[in-house]
Amino acid sequence: MNIKRSIVTVGPAVEPVFVEDIAKVHLKVDGTADDYLLNIWIQAAREMVEERTGRSLITQTRQIELDYFPQCYSIELLYGPVQSVVITYYDSNNTLQTLSSTEYYLHDDKIVVKN
Repeated sequence: MNIKRSIVTVGPAVEPVFVEDIAKVHLKVDGTADDYLLNIWIQAAREMVEERTGRSLITQTRQIELDYFPQCYSIELLYGPVQSVVITYYDSNNTLQTLSSTEYYLHDDKIVVKN
């Protein structure tokens, strides 16, 4: 199963590193004038690590697009650990549908679609 793309639809509420707790201590920065820039660097560093490792460092919501809808496949999800899954798709009438959670299950960061 080829995942065409994976995008973040809801980013993390916070970064895994806080300017006040780590960056200022190690960078010896006083005051708040550079906080905006430091937060941008922290976010960029997290995103780079996530992209290179294929793992999420903090909770976020992702959307993936598939080449086709699997019938009896498992779909390995990148950027785990995966906490929950909702599967939506467009039917033959181009109407958005939600697949019942009884039709699939989550196992080791893989979606397994039942027959």
